[in-house]
This record gives sequence, C-alpha cells and structure tokens, in this order.
Amino acid sequence: MSANAHRPQETEDAGGKIIRDIVFGYVPITALDRTLIDTPIFQRLKRIRQLTAFSLYPSANHTRFEHSLGVMYIGSSVFRSLYARGDLDWAIKKADISHPQLDMTVRYACLLHDVGHAPFSHVGEAFYDASDIWVQVCAVNPQLAHALGPECPETGKHELMSCLVALKHYARELSAKVDLELLCRMICGVRYQPAQERSVLNPVIEILNSTYDVDRLDYVLRDSTTTGTFGVSIDYERLIRGYAVREKTLLFLRRSLPSVVNLITGRDFLYQWLYNHHTVAYSDLLVERTLAGAFAQKDATCADLFSLGAIESGADDCTLWEVLKRQYNAGDRYAKPLFERKFHKALWKTPYDFVAGRLSTPVRIRLWDQAKVGGQQPGDISELEKLLCEHCGVEEGTILVANRIVKHFNPTTNRQVCFWIKDTAKEYGEVCGGSPFAGGPTDYPLIFYDADAVERETLLKTIREVV
Repeated sequence: MSANAHRPQETEDAGGKIIRDIVFGYVPITALDRTLIDTPIFQRLKRIRQLTAFSLYPSANHTRFEHSLGVMYIGSSVFRSLYARGDLDWAIKKADISHPQLDMTVRYACLLHDVGHAPFSHVGEAFYDASDIWVQVCAVNPQLAHALGPECPETGKHELMSCLVALKHYARELSAKVDLELLCRMICGVRYQPAQERSVLNPVIEILNSTYDVDRLDYVLRDSTTTGTFGVSIDYERLIRGYAVREKTLLFLRRSLPSVVNLITGRDFLYQWLYNHHTVAYSDLLVERTLAGAFAQKDATCADLFSLGAIESGADDCTLWEVLKRQYNAGDRYAKPLFERKFHKALWKTPYDFVAGRLSTPVRIRLWDQAKVGGQQPGDISELEKLLCEHCGVEEGTILVANRIVKHFNPTTNRQVCFWIKDTAKEYGEVCGGSPFAGGPTDYPLIFYDADAVERETLLKTIREVV
C-alpha cells in the first residue's frame, strides 16, 4: 500500500501545504489547518521537546509540534478508514452529527491534544494545578464544563490544559466546524456514559484516547526513530487499516494482529529502556529539584512557567533553561550536574537489578514503602532520602531517591485491546497471551549517590540497617 493512500483529499485546496515528516513522509496541511498551526500558541510547541532524554540520547530533539502534526495525520487517516468501511454510519445517524463535522472534530482534537503541554513536557506537567485549570475551564465555557461532568478534572493535567487552551483560543475559529464538547472529550478521554444517547461516539473518542490510540502510535514511532531505539518494526499503515468499530467498541481486525503485537511490544520497550532509563530519571529529578529551589528563592514562580498565562506569554523549554541557568550560576547543588554532567551513580539501573540485587525481599519491600513517604510534590525530598543522608553522614543532595512507575501493558488486567475474530470480540490476552514485559516489576525506587562522598558498599549496608 502506498504511503499516500490515506491522505486527506482537501489538501489541494488553495492555501494548503505539504510538510515533510521524519516518520510519515509527506503530510498534507489544509488552509484551515494553517489558521490553527500558524498561531503563536501552537508555534510554541516547536520549542517544547517531546522527551527529556537529552542527557541520554542527544538526537532526541523532536518536539511536540511535529508530534501533534503526526497525531493529526494518523487520527484523520483512521477516521476516514472507519468511515469508508461504513463503521461509523450508525453512530453518525444516532448522534445527529454530520460526517464533515465529525471529520473536523477528530482532526482538530488530534492536532490540539498537546497544545497545553508545559515546558519540559511531562516533567513540567507535574507542576500544573489541575483544580485551578478546571476552574478556568468552567469560567470559559460553563455549559460545556457541566456537560463534561465531574470526572473531567481527574484526567491528565496537560490534557485538561489543552482543553482550556482550545476553548479559549481556538473555539471562535472552530465552533461552527467542530463539536466542541466531543473535541474536549477526545482530548481528555472523557467517554459518554452508557445510558447517554451519544455514547455511540465513544469509539471516536477512543481514536485519540484509549489503550492503543493514535497518540501512542505516533510517539512510539517518533521516539524510536529519533533515538534509534527500535525495539520492533511497526507497520503503521496496516494498523490504520486495522482499526474497526464493532459492538460500539473501537478494536482491531484480525489481519492487524501482528502489527498490534509489535506496537505493544515497542511501547513496553520504550517505557522500560528509554522513558524509565536511570539516566533520564536522574536528570528529570535534578530539573525538579532545581525548579523547587528557584521557587523557594523567588527567582521564579510556578505561574511564570506552568500556567495558562505562561502558555499565552510563550513560556517554553528556553524559558525554563534560563531559570536553570540562573540557579546554576548561583551555585545550586542540583543544577550543577545538569550543566557539567557530573552525575551521581545509580545503585541499580533497572527494576530487574533491584529485584535480583543484594537486598533481601523484606528490605526491598520496606525500601519501596519508605521511598513513597514524602516527596509527593515535584521537587520534594523523600523521607528515605533524608534518612540515608543522615545515617551515611553526608550532606543533603549526596544521595537522591527517585520513584519510578513502569506502565507495561498487562493483558490480564487491561481488557481494552480487542480483536474481531470470527464475528466475536476477543481480548488481547485470549489471542496472544502475555506481554514479554508484563511479568516484571512495575514500581521501584532508584537511588543515586555521589561516589566521591559515599561508597557503594557503605550505602548498601546503611539501607539494610536503617530501612
């Protein structure tokens, strides 16, 4: 199948453009797309890197901008594949929404799904105040906020911020062309209740927000490409054609099974060896601690960097680096390694090392329990970290603790990935068995130490004695 098989037809309209993408090749952009893309708020995404893995993979310089374009391309392609097959005919009739409006809603929900991302992406997102964002959503469009329901504030922080930005800055342009409530539901992953008439649109919401949606498909492909960490080969065109709606559920056709297995394996590979790599965890921790210090010293405020006002003023990675640089010049202990790359050593590097290491099972369990005490807010120091520094006789910052959660796909607990086989929806676990990563540890602490100030054996001995 050619690379252009799913291209939107209206890209030949006057004012449209073609963009060369590193993952999908030539991606068409319509004139209406450009009215959203060519705005300061969306252009800001060119200065928000997708990953904070700069200390590990110097080539990982791709941004939220190209990721958003990629998600728009895949999302539109999946929608049009479903529509061409007739999978959405009943939903369109039942929900009383036109095909063009639904098409536009999917396209622009995908385009704008990350427009509210913070500087340094997920590291910065932790500083967002979800309750404050929701108050602003309610103020901008109270009727829509009521329709979304009380579960909306419980969604991801950056998704909620993206919804707010879309309502405040793009609603005027889009209100006559899209269903704004559905657009926000797609961004935030808020499905309609089964009893609601519009629950027939839940499969459309799942195109952008489900276990293996187009957002995940793009970032698995894009992050693998830019870092060179190809766990498996993923046939995205086969996946686009493999999405289907059966029994009011978005699932995959049987023919796409190998590609889905590769996508799941590839995503788990990235979570294990890239997103939770000990070097990435360490540098993220340094950024959080440095920012916490800057806020405590009034060198900057959370609102300067992580708020709607910050987005509107163009706050980006460069803005955050300026804060980090000022802290470094002021002698901040956490900023120093970021600029000089004098990193602490990891006591263990993977969850497998943690389990198979030199600590007994009871000690490991107590260690993990204590690592979660304190340190609940970004930049906070855990009680375990304070305890280890005190008993090793070293100053604060010599020993650091980071908590990690590896989000592996587990077919025994996650029932949302299904295949349509012999006119029946079959769950992933029934068809493929387990994931190669699902049996490993998912939650664990990483401990980093300054090898010039404390020896590895001394630290291990201290852990056994005091934990």
